[in-house]
Amino acid sequence: MSSALILVDSIAGKVTKATAELATFGKRIGSVTAVICSSDAAVLTPQLASLAIDKVITCTGVEFEKFSTGATATALAQVVAKESPSVVLIASTARGKEIAG
Repeated sequence: MSSALILVDSIAGKVTKATAELATFGKRIGSVTAVICSSDAAVLTPQLASLAIDKVITCTGVEFEKFSTGATATALAQVVAKESPSVVLIASTARGKEIAG
């Protein structure tokens, strides 16, 4: 079965609408795994319960406190290598574009 991996986008402890849109689009492909790269992952995880997400992977630590794109890109690359999704979806924001490279 195909799978989609989405990077959870958040602002001030709130999951953005773009994350919901990525989850919905990802579900058309197959199972959806959400990746949270944040120092406050425990706050964000419950917000994903109503979205079309099958699995959540959290990457936590102080390196994510200031929205470090380098730390997020590295963590995401490690998750992609481990999970081998069919596609990786990232919000088309300035930060998302920087992480995507």
